[in-house]
Amino acid sequence: METSLLLHIAPRLVDLSLADDGEVYPSRLAGVNDGTAWLARPWHLLTKNSGYGDPALATAEKGRRFLDACAAKIAQFLLELSEAPLDETFPY
Repeated sequence: METSLLLHIAPRLVDLSLADDGEVYPSRLAGVNDGTAWLARPWHLLTKNSGYGDPALATAEKGRRFLDACAAKIAQFLLELSEAPLDETFPY
């Protein structure tokens, strides 16, 4: 998704020829590898080329649609926030 966003916002910063398939180093714990558990790992211990996931399917159009959806959702929240009464229980 990040690659699609950048292809939409700043395509000059994207060079897909430098990308690999986004493969990651496996954990020594089977439960992490099979999705049973999750843990945060430093990028240098997770990724082979600092990318996580295959960027080959990224497009500027996907980036535009995602950015539009995010902006609409944030705008909706900001409107709701601006109209919320400020009292002793705010924001509950």
